[in-house]
Formats: sequence, structure tokens, C-alpha cells
Amino acid sequence: MKKYKIKNTSYVICVLGFLFGIVPLRAAEDNSYLVMDKSGNNVYVVWQEGIGEIWLNKSQDRGISFGVDLRVSEGIDGVNKNPAIAVDDLGNLYAIWENQKADGNIDLYFGKMLKDSQGFTSALVPIDAHLGALSNQVQPALDVSNARTVVISWVNQNGNDGLYYAKSTNNGDSLGEITAPRIIRLDDRTNVAPEHPSIKMDASGQNKYIAWCARKNGQRKVFFNKLDNRDRRAYVNDAQVDDDINGADARGPKLTLRPQAGGGNDKANICLVWENEVDSDTDIFFDKSVDGDAWGSDVQVNDDAQTPQAQKEPRVAVDNNGDIFAAWSDFRNGDWDVYFSISVDNGASFKTNILVNEDAGTAKQDKPSLYLSASGKDFCLSWTDYRDGEGEIFFSRNTIIDAGGAYEALVNDNSGGVVTADAATRIERTEVMVPGSVLEIPTNMSITRVQCPPPLLNGDTLLNKVVDFGPGRTVFKQPVTIKIPYTQAEINEAGLSDGGRLKMYHYNLKTLIWEKLANTRVDTINQIVSAQVTHFSIFGLGFVNEVIGGGVLAAVAGSGGGGSGGGGGGGGGCFIATAAYGSSENTNVMILRQFRDKELLTNRLGRRFVKLYYRYSPFIANYIAKRDALRLLVRWILRPAVVMAKICLISNSQGSRR
Repeated sequence: MKKYKIKNTSYVICVLGFLFGIVPLRAAEDNSYLVMDKSGNNVYVVWQEGIGEIWLNKSQDRGISFGVDLRVSEGIDGVNKNPAIAVDDLGNLYAIWENQKADGNIDLYFGKMLKDSQGFTSALVPIDAHLGALSNQVQPALDVSNARTVVISWVNQNGNDGLYYAKSTNNGDSLGEITAPRIIRLDDRTNVAPEHPSIKMDASGQNKYIAWCARKNGQRKVFFNKLDNRDRRAYVNDAQVDDDINGADARGPKLTLRPQAGGGNDKANICLVWENEVDSDTDIFFDKSVDGDAWGSDVQVNDDAQTPQAQKEPRVAVDNNGDIFAAWSDFRNGDWDVYFSISVDNGASFKTNILVNEDAGTAKQDKPSLYLSASGKDFCLSWTDYRDGEGEIFFSRNTIIDAGGAYEALVNDNSGGVVTADAATRIERTEVMVPGSVLEIPTNMSITRVQCPPPLLNGDTLLNKVVDFGPGRTVFKQPVTIKIPYTQAEINEAGLSDGGRLKMYHYNLKTLIWEKLANTRVDTINQIVSAQVTHFSIFGLGFVNEVIGGGVLAAVAGSGGGGSGGGGGGGGGCFIATAAYGSSENTNVMILRQFRDKELLTNRLGRRFVKLYYRYSPFIANYIAKRDALRLLVRWILRPAVVMAKICLISNSQGSRR
């Protein structure tokens, strides 16, 4: 897929991310906010410029291309930042943001752009006139209903501190002339330093739902309340959402509503995500409620199982079916990336986490914004990206889960079981066979088809048959067998005539590359590929391309093999060493591979090095493999590295036995 970089720049083909075609919007920007209109064709992205302006860009073709940047804060002096936008069913766009004047006072500005118009009309929201001339209004949130109702919330500081709310029933016009009775204190005044309000209205515009964080009894917690059609608080005491965990601090909550909430069932009508920090480890947590009166147990969204790494800035969306989408900033690879996950079991668990950005280095990507289309099938993401030096706003749109859905079944921990997808899922005959006593507890297993998977980086070909086996963090005491079927049409489409050449590949979440499983079995009669694995993740079918250069190039292409059934770092992918020594089973290659798994992947700097290595090494290895003299030179260059790796492995092995 080709994408375009806009704002007076040359044509650029951007690198495809895991699931997305990515469009950079504008340089030196931050804090993007993203919405789509009801049709899904018009996409709006707003952001702040480094020098203090608010900008907007619009796509009219579902995000394939964007138009000319529009200055939202035109003619407004001071530093403008932290924008939020919303769009109503008619296509009218609304915005709110902070404005800091030269004297340090911070106010809110509200603006709107009617459908088919070319500019914003903006006005100060005169809150200072009622809460104090020196008071500051920060961290604004905004939502709009289909009945001309606009609601805003904000944190007030430096006088009448607290969490506040205001409403307009005439498309926001009255916010420019707001009166004291229309300004409502939201929090119950028993907590201090409220932050990060998030506000949503139901489809009727009558009921408003608000979440925020604040400090209470020495810890920062996530709180919730709701207002009725007369703006009366539902709960005298703010409802705490997050579970009490010793030493935990919760921050940055984001709230969303199921489009058809209030149906009286047990679906996740109200969803919340937030940062949860315990002992310097910050994770993304989720909770849900049918009506806001009762909340469940917190569920961790991120699935990194390495040395604790930070996750932050979560965003959440939910569709009519109750499937939940989450995105956040993640430091698991030694630098900030944007990750994504989905829950198809009403928030009980989240599937394998997926890397969104696919830059070829260690540049920072953070501050995602997430929006789900009205149909619930397509979603958009924007984020701040530093891959070209200064911050740019990048945009992407795609679909993650096949419309055929997922197949789920409960597997007993003692007796085990077989989970086989049926024809209704469009991944018929995909299967996992679980022996008895390999699970810690009974587990609700799922099999889901993944669309737009990442490409194989070593020149192999991946079939359009990639499956997520979940829950993503499931680890087995002994290997289990997974089976993925194929058809003649699928291999023909990939340019392969003989299904016997198929291999199963595992997407390694540490190295962020596909690795070939060594124990693949192909049943060409029944057209099924099977392998034994020790954990759940994303698996796919592919094959080694016929390449010039004989056995050496074939060895490079197959260097993802040699692993232990797809667990952990799993064994393969030492491309340059394989090219130099001619085989992935060469003793020196195996030493380097063990050093990678046991030493490099166990620390942040090592993971960063491995990530960079796998971005560039396949192409270097292919060049080396065709040149015998260069292969000899590389072997001499690698000799000290092999010796040092061997010494380190022996030393650590002896130390562990003491």
C-alpha cells in the first residue's frame, strides 16, 4: 500500500506497520486528537504545533490522503495546546483547547466548524468571570450529541480547585456567554488534585459519564460519576473504579461508551482504561460496567512478560458487539512504541499485543489517539512520531479482526481438550490440541484470524493465513499442538504449487520478526500444517523462496528455524552469521543465537540492539551470501564475537550452578 506525506513535501512511500498504512501529517507537532464522522469517509485530526498553534487536517477519502492544514487557533494570541474534538451526525466539528497568555493565565477556547465550511469560529469560554480572574482551566475534554448538546469538562486550578462541567444545548454557542449556574462542580471534594477528565454522552444526549483520577488516602485513584438529563450527580460519593492494590497509583483514565449502551444486557457498555503503577512498573489496566453502578475486576491489557517496562497514555473504543479496542505507548522494546490490542470476550482478556509503528530504528512514538468507525469494523490511529527527528503526527487506518470473528472454547486444566474453529469463523479446521495438566487453571481459548500481518523480513513469503491463538499470555507446562489448514487456492495465490514446502512461522514479540518453527509438519493429504508450541501468540503459514545463490541463500532464508517450538526468543534469525557460515545449524551460529536469547534479550540495551539488528541484517545477509570472499571476511570478523559469547555463556552457566 502506498501512502503520501502531505504539507508541501515530495512523494514518499512509507513503511507499512504491523496492520497499518501510515501517513505522516506535519512536522514539529504533538498531542493529536482524532475523530471520524458517521459515514466513516471524513477523518479529522487536530494537533498542537510546538510554537503554540492548534491545527486541523481533514481527509475525505477514509484517510488515504489529507488536504491542506487549517489553523484552528487563528488570531488567538498566546500558547495554545491540548486540543480535543468531536463531530456530530450532521458532520459539524467542535473543538476545545487550552490558551495560555503572556501573564501565565490559562483559559479555555471553544470553536466549531459547520459541515462544508472552510474555517472555525472560536471564542473564549469566560470561566474566570465566575471561578476567579486568576484561576486556570486545564486538561479540557469534550463530547457532542445528536441533539445539539455539547458538554465540556476541565480541571480548575489556582482558585476553586476541582473538576468542573458545563453544557450547551445550542451547538456550543452559549459556551461563549457561560453563566455561573451552568458551571457545575463534578467531584465530591473528598479527593485532591483531580486530573485528566474524560467525558462521554449517550446517543440521546441526556446522560453524561465522566471519569478522572485524583489523590485520595495517599494514592491516586480512578473515579467515575454520571449526570442525568437535569445534570444531577448519580452518586453523592464518587465511585472508585480501579481495584485497591497496595502502593498502586492510577493515572490518565480514558472513557468510552458502547454505541448502543443501555440495552439491559451484560455487555461492556461503559469502558475505562488507565495507567496503573506499582513498584515502578506501569501497566495498562481496563475495567467495564453495564450502567456505571457496578464495576468488575481490573484486567491488564499489555502482555509483555519481560523485565518490567513502562506503558502509558492508553486509549479505548468499543463497538456495538462489545468488542473492545485499546492503544497505548509502550517501552517494552527499549524505546517508546505504539501498541494495540483487542478483546473479543467482553473485556475478560485481551489478545496478543500488536506493534503499530514500524520505523527502522529506535525513534520515539507515543501519545496515540484512537477512534472507531460507526460500523465498528474500521478504526483509526494517530500518534506523535520522531523517526525523522522532529515530532510529526502520523495517521493509520485498517481492520484487525476478520469479519468472520473468533472461535472460543473453555479448556479444562486437568483433562485438556481440543479447540477447533468451525465454518462460521472463516478459519475452519484451525485447531489447538491441549493435553491434560499443561494449564495452570481452566482457560477460555480463542482462535482468531488476523488481517494485514507484518511481512517476512528475510525474503520468505507469508500466506494470507495468519491466526492469533489466545489468550496471548498463555504459557504451557509442556508443548501443545496447533494446526492451521490451507487450500490450493491460497498457496496458488502466494505463488506456490507444492503445499509440502509450507512452514509454520511465529511472530516473536521480543525481536519483532517472524521466526520459522523447526518442528513443522505438513499433511498434504488433508492440507494441514501443524507444530508444537509452548505458548500462545500469532502464527502464520509461509515458505522459503527459491533464490539464486544455492544452499547458502536457502540457509539465510531459513535461518528463522532451529527453535524450541515457538517459545520466548525461540531460536533463529541470526541472518548475517548464517550467511557467513552457510548454515543456521553451524556451531558458531548456534552460540551467537544462544547469546542473543540468554543475554541480549534479558536487558533493555540488548533488546534495543536486537531490534535494530533485525531491521537491517536480512538485506545485508543476502548481499554477503552471494559473495564467497565476503563470507570468509565476515567469518574472521565474527570470530572474536563468537569467542566472547561462548565465554559469557559458560561463565553465567557456572555462576547459576553455584
